[in-house]
Amino acid sequence: LSIVYILIFIFFIVLFSEFLYYLFLFFFFFFFQAEDGIRDAQESRGLGDVYKRQDKYGVKVSGVTKEGIPQYLSGLNLEFLNGEKVDDITYAQVLAKLKAAGRPLTLKFSGTMPSDLAAQHGLVPDQRPKPEQTKQPLVTAPEVQAPTAEEAAAKAAANVSQVPHNPIVKVTPEHTWVEKGPLGLKLLQKGQHKEDKYGVKVSGVTKEGIPQYLSGLNLEFLNGEKVDDITYAQVLAKLKAAGRPLTLKFSGTMPSDLAAQHGLVPDQRPKPEQTKQPLVTAPEVQAPTAEEAAAKAAANVSQVPHNPIVKVTPEHTWVE
Repeated sequence: LSIVYILIFIFFIVLFSEFLYYLFLFFFFFFFQAEDGIRDAQESRGLGDVYKRQDKYGVKVSGVTKEGIPQYLSGLNLEFLNGEKVDDITYAQVLAKLKAAGRPLTLKFSGTMPSDLAAQHGLVPDQRPKPEQTKQPLVTAPEVQAPTAEEAAAKAAANVSQVPHNPIVKVTPEHTWVEKGPLGLKLLQKGQHKEDKYGVKVSGVTKEGIPQYLSGLNLEFLNGEKVDDITYAQVLAKLKAAGRPLTLKFSGTMPSDLAAQHGLVPDQRPKPEQTKQPLVTAPEVQAPTAEEAAAKAAANVSQVPHNPIVKVTPEHTWVE
C-alpha cells in the first residue's frame, strides 16, 4: 500500500512540473512577442514586407518587391490611404483597408531621408551646389597671355552646349486602318479583374506599317467613341464589329525627343547651329595682381556639401 501512495505522489509531482513548464512558455511568448515587433512574410500589394506591432501605430514599409514602385518608399511610414488617416490604427486594420480599397489607390507616406536622395527623386528642392560653385582654389597668379585668333576659334568650337534635358510629355496620337485584317496590336487588359472598366493598353506591335511608338499607350477612342471606361471584353467586341476605315486614338506619355522624332509634339531640341558659341576676338587680358589672385583663391575654396536629413511626404497611386 505504501508503494501505491509513493507512485501516486510521484505522478502528481510530474504532472505539476509539466503544468509549470507550459505555464512558463505561455507567459514568455505572450508578453515578449506581443511587445516586440515581428516581421510578417505576407506581401502587401507590391509594397513589400511591413514591420508591425500590436499597438495602433499603423505600418511601415520595409521593402519594395514589385517593379515600377519607387524604391525610396522603403523605410517610410504609411500615413494616408485615399485621404484617410491610417497611422493610428492597428496592422490588421490597415491590411483590411488595403484589401478593400479599389483602384485608383493613392497612398501617402511620411518619413526622413538624406536631402541629396530626396532631391534626386524630386521630393524636395535641389539645394546641392553646382559644379562651378565647387572649383578648386587658384593658388598662384599665373602670367596670362592674350589668346590668339586660332585659340579663340578652337575654344568657341569646344563650347558646344550639353545634351538638353529630355522631359516626359503627354501624347495623344491617332492611327487609321483602311484595309481589312488584323490590327497588328497586342492589347492588354487594364485592371486585375475582367469586370474592371479601365479599357485596354497596347503591350506590343506585331504588324509592319503600324507605328512602334503605340506600344505602352492606352486606347482612348474608337472612331470617336470613348472606350477607356469599359471592360476589356467590351473593347474587343467593338473592335471586331468595327468596319473600315477604323480610326483609333491613344493616350500616354513618352520622352520628348521620341515624341518629337515621330511628330507628336513640336521639336524643341536646339539645332546644331544654335549650340555653337559665337567667335569672338581675342581680348586684351591683364595678368591679375597677387592680391587679386589671393582673394579669388579664398573665394573659390571647395566646400564639402552638407547632406542633412529632411522630412518627406511622397504619394504614389496604383491604377491597375
